[in-house]
Amino acid sequence: MTITKRPAIYLIALFCLTLGACSSTSDTQSFLDKGHRGLYALSADDMGRMQFYISREVLAHRITADGQTNADDVIVLPTKTRGKVLEAGANWLRVSFSDGGTGSIFLASGKGEDSLYKFATEVEGGGFERLENLPDRIFVNQGNRYKIIYGENAFLLIDQKDLKKIVNERTHLAGAKK
Repeated sequence: MTITKRPAIYLIALFCLTLGACSSTSDTQSFLDKGHRGLYALSADDMGRMQFYISREVLAHRITADGQTNADDVIVLPTKTRGKVLEAGANWLRVSFSDGGTGSIFLASGKGEDSLYKFATEVEGGGFERLENLPDRIFVNQGNRYKIIYGENAFLLIDQKDLKKIVNERTHLAGAKK
């Protein structure tokens, strides 16, 4: 068996490729209730100017009038589908993932800790509940009911550049001289 030594150039190239892969950053990050919305006092208008994304794929089948799921009437939201905030409440956002869409609800926990805005639905009696907390995982949209097959724990991501642009529009003090 012969052992050949690789030239140093191959090791350097391998090191550079590894370093490049480790240092690449994503252009999105999880959108947090306190860490983003609260900290920067983001208004509904501010959030309407930001690009939002869904964190993971969501698959849902429409439930027919007789209570059966209809696999022919399916909603698929691929991972990182782009969305736009249409409306905002104290701890919820309505985000549309299609032009002219009425939007889906994403709810922060509202329990004091910082939290993600997770996929939610309107519930009987008013208000919203996260889909991951509902045993039947039924999502209501425009009067239609959908059974979430997977993706009930999806949450919102934001474009870091959009957030930075809005933060940079805030008043920045230059500091005082001695």
